[in-house]
Amino acid sequence: MSSLTSTHPLESRLKALLTASHNPTHIQITDVSGGCGSSFDVLIVSEKFEGKNRVERQRSVNTSIKDVMGEIHALTQVKLKEKRMVKSIAHRL
Repeated sequence: MSSLTSTHPLESRLKALLTASHNPTHIQITDVSGGCGSSFDVLIVSEKFEGKNRVERQRSVNTSIKDVMGEIHALTQVKLKEKRMVKSIAHRL
C-alpha cells in the first residue's frame, strides 16, 4: 500500500540534520515547492535557542544545514525558544 503523501528526500535530510544539532522539542518541515523539494518552511523549537537573539538562532540553523543549502531555493525559518512556544500556545487557548 502506498502513501498518498510522500516526503521529499531533502525534507528528510533537513529534519535529520536539525534534529541531530538542536535536539528540538518540536520540528515541522514542510515542502512548499509543489513537490520538487526546492522550498521549505521550517518550524523548530529548541532549548538551544535560549539566550540567543534572532540572528544567532538563524546562524545556528544555517550552520547545521550548510551541506544541503546549495540544493534549496528558498527556506523560511521560524525558530522558537521553548518558553516562547509555551507562551504562544497558551495565548491561543
